[in-house]
Amino acid sequence: MYFSVIQIIHTPEYCLYGNETETGLFPAVLNLASNALITTNATCGEKGREMYCKLVEHVPGQPARNPQCRICDQRSRVPHQRHPITNAIDGKNTWWQSPSIQNGIEYHYVTITLDLQQVFQIAYVIVKAANSPRPGNWILERSLDGVDYQPWQYYAITDSECLTRYNIHPRPGTPSYVKDDEVICTSYYSKIHPLENGEVAPLRNIVLILFGGAFVVHREGREEKLSIDIIRV
Repeated sequence: MYFSVIQIIHTPEYCLYGNETETGLFPAVLNLASNALITTNATCGEKGREMYCKLVEHVPGQPARNPQCRICDQRSRVPHQRHPITNAIDGKNTWWQSPSIQNGIEYHYVTITLDLQQVFQIAYVIVKAANSPRPGNWILERSLDGVDYQPWQYYAITDSECLTRYNIHPRPGTPSYVKDDEVICTSYYSKIHPLENGEVAPLRNIVLILFGGAFVVHREGREEKLSIDIIRV
């Protein structure tokens, strides 16, 4: 899994139109996650060697594909066997990986905390899965003090689970919002496909702007800015 938290800084810059120079307002984009403190309560291989297997597509009528299994081990000297939480924000082609859920029910509930170390106004949040499907049932939360967390958005595998798990009526289809501070529940980003490299767009009416395999979540019409110090999923 990968994270980016984007702050927009508005500064006047210049651009050329034909033979004329005009002043425009072009926002600078900063990824706050790259300098944040990130922690989690569980990581694959932190208690020793552990096997994990990727989900693979099965085509009806075709022979089943062999399982694609690998080893993770946080103590290993082999770099590709280590998947610490810092991989999620280092900007490299590496990822954080949670323990396999076959190791116990407690690994169905994993918490990731991103400490921005001061209060920022956040414009975008980017969450991207690596070698697994996107998370199913989860909550994106925000905090100013690291003690009191407020829900930012709820995610559920199905619309019915918005009610059974969170007691919130689902917002069917592509997420839409009535108010800027509205907290909704959606199943739109919790589908099992794609099996890897799936994207989650946590914030508001979205436009996906691709940047070399990553993406930015942009509010249609205007930017949403929320003052945040701590982000938790």
